[in-house]
Amino acid sequence: MARIYGVKDAPTIDEAIVEAIIYDVMQQHLGPGTHLSEKSVCDRFGVSRMNVKRALLTLSNIEVVEFQANKGARIRQPNLQQAMTLFETRRAIEPIIIKNVVAQRSDADMVTLDAHAVLEAPAFSNNDRQQLIRLSGEFH
Repeated sequence: MARIYGVKDAPTIDEAIVEAIIYDVMQQHLGPGTHLSEKSVCDRFGVSRMNVKRALLTLSNIEVVEFQANKGARIRQPNLQQAMTLFETRRAIEPIIIKNVVAQRSDADMVTLDAHAVLEAPAFSNNDRQQLIRLSGEFH
C-alpha cells in the first residue's frame, strides 16, 4: 500500500486513516462486524480522537462502516446489491481502462503483469479465495 506523495497531493491525516482502513478491509484483515473503537484507532495511528471521528464518519458515508447505538463503529457487511453494483461497474469500465493501459504500456509493465499472472496460477489451482481477492486488489 506504499505510496509516494508530493507536498500538494499528500493525504490529510483523516484521509490516510480512511485509506488504511479500506486497505485492511480489502486485504480481509478487518472483516464484516469488526468493532473499530476510537481508542484503538487513535493508538494505531497516533492521532487525536477528532481525526478518528472524521475518518469514521467518512467511512460511514461511503458505507464501509456503520455506527450502532452504544456499540460504536463496525465494518459493514456488504449486501448483495452493493456487490452486484460493484461488479457491474467494474465490468463496464474495465474494457475502457484496459484499452488505454495497453496503448500506453511499456515492456516493464508487461514483465510486471506476467509476474502477477504467475502468482495467480497457484491461487486458482488451490481455489484460495483469500489469496485471489488479495491478488485481484493488487492487480487493480
